[in-house]
Amino acid sequence: MLPVFIINLPQSTDRLESCRESCQKLGINPEIFVATNGRELLAHPESNPELFSKVVLQDQTHIDLPLGRHVIMDDPLTPGEVGCSLSHLRLYQEILDRKLDYALILEDDTLLKESCTEVLKAIVERKDQWDIVQLSHDSGLRQLIKACDIKLTRDISMHREGMGFLDPIFNRRRCSYLTSCYLINAEACKRLIEIGYPVRLPADFLLGFTAYHGLRLYTCHPQHLLLDCHSFASTISAQPVTTQADTTFHKKH
Repeated sequence: MLPVFIINLPQSTDRLESCRESCQKLGINPEIFVATNGRELLAHPESNPELFSKVVLQDQTHIDLPLGRHVIMDDPLTPGEVGCSLSHLRLYQEILDRKLDYALILEDDTLLKESCTEVLKAIVERKDQWDIVQLSHDSGLRQLIKACDIKLTRDISMHREGMGFLDPIFNRRRCSYLTSCYLINAEACKRLIEIGYPVRLPADFLLGFTAYHGLRLYTCHPQHLLLDCHSFASTISAQPVTTQADTTFHKKH
């Protein structure tokens, strides 16, 4: 059975109930994973000094990539982004601690559609082919060829993102955004924990930055048949969100 987790702040009860209801309609009984409140943590670091020590607050982040490449990211993390990143990283550790081979991770503003039942089964059947599969995504990654498409159902396929070992050259400033709904395996959890601490990047940058993590990342198409992620306003940040139209991370270098 596919393990399913919903990341949720306890005060966001409406979001949780909507997300959980959409899962239960598909016969999925998700576990609730309590999110980290970044605003509370940064305002009161003494409340959890161990967790606070895993965050680096800086105006500029230098990321070293393979092939001698690097990228400099100029936007400091918002408190909401800190909480989101810590939540996903903590859940990766939970997956490893429980010796799960893979899991489906949902943020609580995600509503699954009926077609997810067949698609999730097909993805799991191909578990040896992927490390991360984003059902929700906004990719700006450059591609090699369309031969990487894998048919999951009559209407839905998954596509290999990025250019493999060439990503540090061609996708140095490009990413596949969104952490609303994705599958991840244990190897990917280990890798993202390894490079994710101390927290310097938003969760979706870490997940979709193939030039940095080097994992096998796939996206599902068309995603509108699978889920709805726009039922609630974002609780992460009031700042503009980078989309595929701007693939430079809002950064200059």
